[in-house]
Amino acid sequence: MARLLRSLTGDRASAGISVSLTKIRLNAKRATERAQYSRSKTMKIYEVNIKKMHHRHAGDTEVAAAHQVAAKVTGRRLETLRALSTLGGGSGEQISASLRLPITSIRPRLTELQEMELIEDTGRRHKNQYGNGEIIWTVTKSGEQYVY
Repeated sequence: MARLLRSLTGDRASAGISVSLTKIRLNAKRATERAQYSRSKTMKIYEVNIKKMHHRHAGDTEVAAAHQVAAKVTGRRLETLRALSTLGGGSGEQISASLRLPITSIRPRLTELQEMELIEDTGRRHKNQYGNGEIIWTVTKSGEQYVY
């Protein structure tokens, strides 16, 4: 095709089309990569990445603790997601109170759920017991599939 274009229009036009075809290929490749990344994020609600649960050069006790907690993480994610749905949206503190769990068990699950695009920031804030602003979260369409 490039030869035909060169013969019809000269080298300049074919060079421009060649660059355009390269850009189209790169954009298609990026779109495919984005789609694969997006699909992989939503499929991970039942998976746990142990390496994210401890420091890079962690001692043996920290690694052992991460393995012990890992079994509970997926259950906590689902509990957090369902509580958020039941509340119709809320802050980490509100979810923590409704589940009667420490906030330190809830906040990391909110971050994970946000990374998986199962919850999103509403843009609103709520003052917590210390007077600091907290994000009001809501369940996304993707997150609703895990709520029953």
